[in-house]
Amino acid sequence: MSLLVPQGALTIPSILKHAESIFRDKEVISIDTNGNTIRSTYAQVAVRCRKLANAIQRLNVEKGDTISTFAWNDQRHLESYFAIPGLGAICHTVNPRLYIDQIEYILNDAKSKWLFVDPQFIPMLLPILDSLSELNGIIVLGNADKLNELDTSTRKDLAWHDYESLIQNEAETFTWPKIDENAPSSCCYTSGTTGNPKGVLYSHRSTVIHSLALSLPDAASLSAGDNLLVVVPMFHVNGWSLPYAAAMTGAKLVLPGRFMGDGKKLAEIIKQEKVSAAAGVPTVWQSWVNHMQRQKLDPNFSMRVLIGGAACSEKLRRALEDLGCYVRLAWGMTETSPMGTINRGDNDAHTLSPGTPVFGVELRIVDEKGDELPHDGNACGELQIKGPWVVRGYIGQDNPNEFSEDGWFSTGDIANIHPDGYMHITDRAKDVIKSGGEWISSSILEEIASNHPNVVSAAVIATPHPKWDERPLLLVVPQNKEDFDAEQLLQWFDGKVAKWWKPDDVKLIVTLPLTATGKVDKKVLRLEYA
Repeated sequence: MSLLVPQGALTIPSILKHAESIFRDKEVISIDTNGNTIRSTYAQVAVRCRKLANAIQRLNVEKGDTISTFAWNDQRHLESYFAIPGLGAICHTVNPRLYIDQIEYILNDAKSKWLFVDPQFIPMLLPILDSLSELNGIIVLGNADKLNELDTSTRKDLAWHDYESLIQNEAETFTWPKIDENAPSSCCYTSGTTGNPKGVLYSHRSTVIHSLALSLPDAASLSAGDNLLVVVPMFHVNGWSLPYAAAMTGAKLVLPGRFMGDGKKLAEIIKQEKVSAAAGVPTVWQSWVNHMQRQKLDPNFSMRVLIGGAACSEKLRRALEDLGCYVRLAWGMTETSPMGTINRGDNDAHTLSPGTPVFGVELRIVDEKGDELPHDGNACGELQIKGPWVVRGYIGQDNPNEFSEDGWFSTGDIANIHPDGYMHITDRAKDVIKSGGEWISSSILEEIASNHPNVVSAAVIATPHPKWDERPLLLVVPQNKEDFDAEQLLQWFDGKVAKWWKPDDVKLIVTLPLTATGKVDKKVLRLEYA
């Protein structure tokens, strides 16, 4: 009996090669800063990726060097997704919504050699350039006109280039170097809501396998017949690997640029490009739903919508379904690349569950002693995960306490798991309200409040109590402030939760503060209200 010998490494350039060879004429759509539509193809993108690789190589970039990007979801960012790891360097996508001191920290921690920066973000970076000791230069994502508009005198030793001039005269051919598939391909930092952000490295192998799993029918179900709108930011967790999965499957790729949170522009893009599949966080889809409802618009077609990054309310899910969307909920983290679970939509008892683990991923729940709890749908404990694309550690941290001795990653979520594999997150460990020695789930209370007809969004935090230790406070953004009745809202909880779970008080707020990744920033709320 002879054994099959693997002939090809699982690397990022292999995805690009496949897209150019098999799907060369499929479209890549990019919306520029002015809202104009730029049309290209996978074949044209592949040529530009090779030109960029030649240009980067001339900048003396070596294997293992970190190149950081500050960019929207657009074609130039997509090209860097392939060219940088294709050289054996690390593509480090930076979230521009982080605080500037966090950005300074992660650029130094990652030892960034070059920055690819959208012109819009240059003013934000100028004050910290002097502190970036490893930095060799900046590549402005635009043409010479964009570069000439900028003040580049802050650091005389830095090299400045504009993207188009940099690649203009480069050869269209390039031989991708041999790369160990286990070598790092990209890097993303956590949002740092409880301290300094933590750097997570992804390998070529983990990214390719993750992209394959994401494309499966019971996951994002991508194919060459899809028109895929990537609303999830490419500056976070490789855009959920959707740019790679699209190239892998031949889906038409639609990148909305800086308009990811613009409901009106998204509606125009979805209609214009006949989008059949899309992905993003709940706040993005809420903006689209609000626009469609205000304008009384009917999309007149069906669209698959993948929602992750934060819990999706029943109200939002129903609103999307009323607009002809087929909704799939998902759960994951920066440390899980990010896909952990996806809801297949085959069980009405689990409509708001983030789903079951995809192939390759395992879940368990443990108590405070670390003992495993049963998957009976009742026991709640800390959720742990392991799999081929789950992080093994953080940059600069040898033995982080998020990992158990037997190799499981502790997510910080409190969850239960049903016998059929469906997982329900009841809260973040840091958000659980401990009242009289019992746990109250803030996320369940938020879900109930969000389903009230006069509530746009809601958050629940713990406030100190002399007798019960902590009690829940409900913070609400109302649909109509004049018609709002706090007592009626509290009565809304009757029969839905135990009486002692009901919030003690309601406060109206103008808007909920969001983290850099679009989640409600409870740290800010606690400082203001607790």
